[in-house]
Order: sequence, then C-alpha cells, then structure tokens
Amino acid sequence: MSLEINGVYNNYGNFYLNKKEAKPVKDSKVINDTNKANETTKTESVQQSTQDYLQSLKEKYPDVNITVVDFKTEKQERSYMLGSSGYNNVALSRDILEKMAKDPEVAEKYEKAIGNLPNVVKEAKEKIEATPGSKVLAMGMEIDKEGKISYWCVSCSVTEVPTSDRKEKFKEQLEEKRLAMKEKEKAEEKRKEKIKEQEVLEQKRAEKRKEEQERLEMLISEGKTADELVSNMIDGTAGVVSEGMFNSVETGIHLNFKI
Repeated sequence: MSLEINGVYNNYGNFYLNKKEAKPVKDSKVINDTNKANETTKTESVQQSTQDYLQSLKEKYPDVNITVVDFKTEKQERSYMLGSSGYNNVALSRDILEKMAKDPEVAEKYEKAIGNLPNVVKEAKEKIEATPGSKVLAMGMEIDKEGKISYWCVSCSVTEVPTSDRKEKFKEQLEEKRLAMKEKEKAEEKRKEKIKEQEVLEQKRAEKRKEEQERLEMLISEGKTADELVSNMIDGTAGVVSEGMFNSVETGIHLNFKI
C-alpha cells in the first residue's frame, strides 16, 4: 500500500489580502511609553477577541476541524497532512484568523470557504475513489498567511483481494492454459514423429536405389548388352528392375556400351 498527497485541488481558489502600513509616530519618550502600554493592552484585547472568535467559529462549523497553524517548512506542512484524519480539516493561519476577528468582510470571505469545505471534499473524494484501488484517507484545506486557499488530499492505493468467484475463474483460466499447452505439446510430438517417419521412408528409398544401382553395375560388369539386359528384365532373370535402373541402362548405352 502506498501513500501520496494529492494536490489536484490546490488551485481551487486563491485569495490575497493587502497588508496595511503602520503610520510613523514622533520620537518622544512619553509618547513611546504611552504607546507601549496601549499596544500591550491592545494586543491582549486582540488576543482575547481572536480566541473568542475562534471559539465561535468552531461552534458555527462543528463538522470542521480547525487548527490554527503557520507552516514554516514544507516538511511541517506534509507532517500535518499525513497526521490528519477525516476529511474536513482546516489549517488556518493566525494572521488571517486575527483579520477575520477584526474585519467582518474578511470573516465572511473565509467563512464561506470553510462552510463549503464539506461539499468540495465530497466531490473530490468521489473523483479520486472512482479510480479502482484508490482510497482517500484524509482531506482538508489550508489558508496561509497571505490569504491563499488550497486543498489537499492524502490517498493510498489498495491491492484488491480476489473474491471466491475470482479465484475460481482464475483456476479455470489456469486449467485452460494447461490443457492448451498439453495439446500443443501433443501436436508437436506428432509433427516430429511424422518427420521421423518421412526420414525413415526416404532412407529406405535411398537404400533401394543403391541396391538397384549395385545390381545394374553387376549385370554390366558381366558384359551383358543392352538387349540382354532388357531381355533379362522381360523374362525376370534380372530380378526386380526399377524404371530408374532401366534409365541407367539407356544412359549406359549412350556412354559407349557395346551393342
């Protein structure tokens, strides 16, 4: 079984927010001290309101698992994805969370994406698992500090275990192949036997031709003329003489045999 992080839906939506520039203040110790005190109070207030907003956000979307996190490395991001379970996971940047807590328009924009996550997950899961052997283990959405929304998925490939029917069919296919191979071997044996029979027959023919040739040479060596040879063929005293032997006699006549 192999795991992979599927990024098919990473480009589903991209949202960016412009950062506001801080206005410079006059260099004064009294003002600086006052500002520091105000900033501390303001920070504490922002943190409290951010926590309150996060709590309300979780209550508003109970089926969504919201985690406030900013990934510093790709390894941290992958660890989060591989360590997640379920499908409605949201990794939300703290910067975006604070902006959502302060600005209703920003909150509306990202809450819409968070609320629509189950629909996106359902559609993506159906598409991925439509491929035989593919199974979705975890899915979710990330909203980074720049406001970019991306969707991720952890899936795996599962080797299908053969059912009883598949096993029986597989056995039948193996048996058919075995029988076909056996028939092929029999056909090959018959072919070899036929070739061997032909070789034996040809050998017998060659031996017979040799025997006839030797008999003809013997008659010729006895000084018999062509007429005598033909006469011997007719009365049978020359034994069994083949057409090939007769042709040899005719050839012999043309090769200066005395008549």
